[in-house]
Amino acid sequence: MRLKSAKSMEIELEIVNPGHPNIHGEAFNLVLQEKGGTRFVPVIIGLNEARALLLALGDVETARPLTHDLLLQTIHKMGGDVSKITVTDFVAGAYIVEVAVETATGICYLDARLSDAAVLSVKTGVPIMMDAVLFEKVSYTHEGKVAKDDEAALARYFDAALANDDEEEFYVCADGSRVPMDLRKATDRQLDLLMQEALARENYELAAEIDNEIKNRKSDGK
Repeated sequence: MRLKSAKSMEIELEIVNPGHPNIHGEAFNLVLQEKGGTRFVPVIIGLNEARALLLALGDVETARPLTHDLLLQTIHKMGGDVSKITVTDFVAGAYIVEVAVETATGICYLDARLSDAAVLSVKTGVPIMMDAVLFEKVSYTHEGKVAKDDEAALARYFDAALANDDEEEFYVCADGSRVPMDLRKATDRQLDLLMQEALARENYELAAEIDNEIKNRKSDGK
């Protein structure tokens, strides 16, 4: 069991949309909104994760336990209860989530994906919390602007920028990496990252362009 640092301020999040499918139905945009506020955080999740979340939200009973049911059964059988779910960081395009489980001997912390944590939140009634400093950096308003309106925050998102002396245009992604606007020059990994960013911002026109480039590469045998 590891010790925790002093408690920081946190924002409670609510699931306001379990997922908008992209144009091919292969990924979904989960929306978490600040409770009582207008700021929100978009999260890209897969088809299976979206399906599990929809089942949980609909309180649908399945013939046999699903993965999240098994996890909760295991926690309960071992005398534990989920007591807190906290989004603590955003690293390399992924949210780091800590699930606190209270047991007779103390609290243990489980590392989880945000999509899985969202299902656990629905099934247990334990809200999703996010570190307030992190929330300021990753949240948007309903007007489509970054919540904290300063250059450092804006640079973390999806705005076009000039990257070097030859003035070649790039997209700037959430983790600060740049992807050429000429998609033919992008690596496969850059295309994957850019696709996630496009879906998160519901820019389906760009997502379609990326998808076409991916298909062209496959047809060319690249």
